[in-house]
Amino acid sequence: MAAGASSRMGGAVPKQFRLLGGMPLYRWSMRALHAWGGVTLVVPEDSVTMVRSECAELARIRVVAGGPLRRDSVARGLAAVPEEAATVLVHDAARPFLAASLIRRVADACEETGMALPVLPVADTVKRQEGHYAAGTVDRRGLMVAQTPQACRREVLAAIVAALPDRELTDEAQGAELLGIRPRLVPGSPFAFKLTTEGDFVLAEALAQWVVHTGSDHADWMWVRHTPAD
Repeated sequence: MAAGASSRMGGAVPKQFRLLGGMPLYRWSMRALHAWGGVTLVVPEDSVTMVRSECAELARIRVVAGGPLRRDSVARGLAAVPEEAATVLVHDAARPFLAASLIRRVADACEETGMALPVLPVADTVKRQEGHYAAGTVDRRGLMVAQTPQACRREVLAAIVAALPDRELTDEAQGAELLGIRPRLVPGSPFAFKLTTEGDFVLAEALAQWVVHTGSDHADWMWVRHTPAD
């Protein structure tokens, strides 16, 4: 999923196309997914030709135009996935540090209920806000932060996009919940954070430079040695 306008970050270039460690942001997680299976890349309509050219050397890559809502983009992406694909993962390009181990965890776990996603427990104290003041402390026990990739059996994801055509979903797990499906939770990764602000990009660039210049592969999120020229 790389079809967003990145309105919260701003800038002349949408964040999915900004360089991170010498590569466009979307290429980081796409490479991990490409090693697992075929990839359908959903991008803004005016970027389809450019991205197809950038990915021309890669096999099993399909590039399609996204829609006005996330649900629309997921539906268009799913329509381009080959019919024989029994399990489909939906991942946000804004989460560049994707581990092969995380892909395996969610893909395996989705067989239990048809849907699985990685999560991290909320570690900080959570406050409820009213105006400029704290209005109470929220019990964080049982609260989780959702990440991607989120894995679905194909028929489950198809049911989500078909049954909720006018619902703006924040993720696919929300759609599953609305259909009465309880997604299976698996341990996420602290490195699978989403780039939303300039501060996130600064942190991601530091991690990317460490990967590029050291070639270190011992961390959970390091799925392959590479250089920007790969």
